[in-house]
Amino acid sequence: MALCSPPPTAPRLLQIHDLADLLELLRQHGYSGVTYYDLGLYLGLSPVTLDVIRKDNERDIQICLRECLKIWLQKADDVDKKGGPTIHSLISALKKIKEKAVAVGIDMEKHPACKIFADHTSSQSQVLASLSYLAPLLHFEKLIKKMIYSKDEEHSILIEVQEAICLDHYKLEVFATVLLKCTDTAGLGNVIMKKYREAYCENELMKMENADLQVDHSAGLKIYLPKSLTLKFKSMRLKYGRTFFKVGSIMMQNYPPAIADDMKQLLTFYDKELKPSLAQCQKISEILEIVWDKCSLNDIEILEFIVNELDIDEAKLVVQEYNEAIKEFSEMKLSQCLKEKFSYGSPLSCEKVTIVVDQEAADLTLKDVRRLSGEIFRDLVPQIKLCVIRDDQSFTVICSFPLSLTEQLIAIALESIEILKENKVKRLTIGYCTVYEVDEVKPAEEEQQQSLYGGTGTLKQLMLTLSVQFLSSKDEIRTLNEKMLSHGKEAELLRNILGQKTRMLKARSVEDERKSESLQSLQRKFIELEAETVAVKERKQLLEEQLALFQSEKEDSLESEDQPNNKGVKQLKKSLSERDKEIKILQNKISSISIQGIEKDEVLNNIAAENEKLKLIIDETSQSLETDSHDEQIKFLTQQLEISKTEKKELEISLAESKKEIEALQEKISTISVQKLSPKERISIDDDIYGDIEIDNALLIRIVKTRQFQRLKDIKQSGYTFQKSYSRFEHSIGMGFIAGKIVKQFKKRQPELNISDNEVLCVQIAAFCFNLGHGPFSYVFKDYLREVETSERSGKSYSQMMLKFMIEDNNLPLDEHLADPEQDIEFIEELMTGNQGPQAAQHEDKTFLYEIVVNRISGLDANMLDCTLRDAAILGKNINFKWKAFLNKIEVKLCPDGKRHICATEEHDLKIYTELFAVRHSLFKELYYHKKNRAVATMIMLILKKCGETKLVRGADG
Repeated sequence: MALCSPPPTAPRLLQIHDLADLLELLRQHGYSGVTYYDLGLYLGLSPVTLDVIRKDNERDIQICLRECLKIWLQKADDVDKKGGPTIHSLISALKKIKEKAVAVGIDMEKHPACKIFADHTSSQSQVLASLSYLAPLLHFEKLIKKMIYSKDEEHSILIEVQEAICLDHYKLEVFATVLLKCTDTAGLGNVIMKKYREAYCENELMKMENADLQVDHSAGLKIYLPKSLTLKFKSMRLKYGRTFFKVGSIMMQNYPPAIADDMKQLLTFYDKELKPSLAQCQKISEILEIVWDKCSLNDIEILEFIVNELDIDEAKLVVQEYNEAIKEFSEMKLSQCLKEKFSYGSPLSCEKVTIVVDQEAADLTLKDVRRLSGEIFRDLVPQIKLCVIRDDQSFTVICSFPLSLTEQLIAIALESIEILKENKVKRLTIGYCTVYEVDEVKPAEEEQQQSLYGGTGTLKQLMLTLSVQFLSSKDEIRTLNEKMLSHGKEAELLRNILGQKTRMLKARSVEDERKSESLQSLQRKFIELEAETVAVKERKQLLEEQLALFQSEKEDSLESEDQPNNKGVKQLKKSLSERDKEIKILQNKISSISIQGIEKDEVLNNIAAENEKLKLIIDETSQSLETDSHDEQIKFLTQQLEISKTEKKELEISLAESKKEIEALQEKISTISVQKLSPKERISIDDDIYGDIEIDNALLIRIVKTRQFQRLKDIKQSGYTFQKSYSRFEHSIGMGFIAGKIVKQFKKRQPELNISDNEVLCVQIAAFCFNLGHGPFSYVFKDYLREVETSERSGKSYSQMMLKFMIEDNNLPLDEHLADPEQDIEFIEELMTGNQGPQAAQHEDKTFLYEIVVNRISGLDANMLDCTLRDAAILGKNINFKWKAFLNKIEVKLCPDGKRHICATEEHDLKIYTELFAVRHSLFKELYYHKKNRAVATMIMLILKKCGETKLVRGADG
């Protein structure tokens, strides 16, 4: 493939011919191309260019992606500013458009070091456990930024190491070396080092620069390949060509010409760059020429694959015969020059083995020699590296090897002298030592073999070997000393870190003890403050009673005394009387408008009745008669009907305007009533949950002051449960307060809901009067009444019945405050239960009002909120629910059922609501349905039943 992972210093720029590979790479890693527009922006293409691409190919995403990448490869717009068309810039752009999985997959494929690191560190817990101790060494190797990290920062260390390896793959080898220094991670270090060497350190042919040709090759080992062996290479080359010829003949004789198309398709999938060349081929022989170019003397894998894939049995035998011949040639001919494998030695400085080939050999033969020799030496030993060069007089194959193997190589060469003679090797040198040499001037029988160990070259080579070994041992000693010194520094550093942590732990323990003492003292103070708070509340209640008595006495005295000089009192009375007159005038106006509305309703009903009569007359006339005169009569009656319909519409519009005017006047009366109230007449309550609560509506004040409402002070919430010490009075005030806040907020923030002041007042009254029907022992007494009832009730709850009784008993002035008292009271009763009744049709677009006091859908209403907050406070539950924040997060929305409901606005706040319901659940478990409380409730129920069965003894007075 043409693409490669770019190094950070010199990234390879992609070209236009890389487009196909680029598309295939994105497809393999699951990129769909839907976000091609954003990808193009981050790659440096302008919106104008991308808009043109989208307009021209708006129905095909893949074509849009292809055109986008094509323009990117051509470096259009600001591509160069974004780093140019490179794999690195593509990966960066994919990460920015949230295609992280695709980016990581491409990075892993193009950068093996990242893949090796991720595969071997993601599931290794011992790596994380040891990273904080290895931090100084990693910092010394410039893999991380800091020298000291805490246990909590181990993931940060791993991320920094990953970034360093991604920028430079050599850092992976350094990381493996650091892991080898720790016992716990040594095994993992060996695995990573092995994988790194497999990926980056494979043995390959050494490339010699032109300057290397100036070196005296006599200093290395030279093996002169005989001419007969060179001829063998030519023979193998002929077999190579004959193999292709035979395969082509078999295909053309026994298979139809259509097989050429199959061959083209297979080769196109192998290498797309062959597609233009294959398109010009018409015959099988022409296709085989392309295959010949892609194969080599020892590698006909492509030809073998085509033969196997097309299942050509005769050709399979030809390919097998050639593979056996090349294998025999490699093993028997070339390997004879080196009879045994070299042993493994430590890679110090290297010497060279030189193989000199006859200068008349052709270039093609020299390539075959180089390729096959490389394969043989790769199998012999990793430390031996092969280089093939050719000068003007000879062809030389040079092997470089560790100096420590010199003596072993000389011994092997001496044992192989006869083989060298048979192959007519001219000279074999190892380092400075000439092991074997033939004098070409003398005849063959006069060959002289010089004394090996008596020569100066041998002694020089042995002395060099010893010198290198001595220097190597000195280097090893120096390295060991450096390691010991570094280990000493590391131990000292770890000692300092341990000392610091010990001191921190001691300081933390002292601080914990101090905090524990302060907590105990705060608890004692809290208990004392609680006792003081109870005493202050009792004193405050006593003072309020005394103050109320004093104010009533003062008002009585002020009314009895005649003070003509008190101008302020006269003015106040005058202002109040004027407001009373204004209210009466407005009420009279409302009455007159109402009367007019009733009259208009009657007129509408009369018009409707007349319309029905006219329709009947028209129908009867049209059915009985068909003459022209009757047609005129029908036409006249139809005109009369249209006129009646027009009048009806006008009356309906007038009636609607009258209703709006009544509502506006009613709101004005409410405003004047509130302004009329003096601060003394308003009710102010210091609530434990909500703080100061002020009731400033005259009707609500009258309701709170009734004896029916005041009796709730003596009824405890869940009376038999000793923990719940607050009263139904407090609960009712809290419900009225929170319900008023909710409905007023909707009216202010969402004016499109058209919530009137009259509807706000109705919701508040429903919340305040929700608890009116509760008796002693709360729900237990309610259940008792249900069991002992002999007659069927009207279907209304006790609170609804108590509301009606309270209105009649106190003669509440509903006409002064409600738009339509009869309809509004029915609406209030429906709001108290949350069940939509007849009044729901009048408020069809405001069904959300039924979810404020009692919410039958979610259960999140004023009753539940106030109960939960008060019960949790009494039991000491730590609840983080903020009711003010809750009010800001809810609003009325149109839901899929076509109705408006109260909804939460932000999803991340669901945690708050979940916690509220969790506390509610714990209250049911620990308080409401606790086994002891249920037992007490059962006993109270039995007592009430027994009391109900007891006969009373009447006295003389009846």
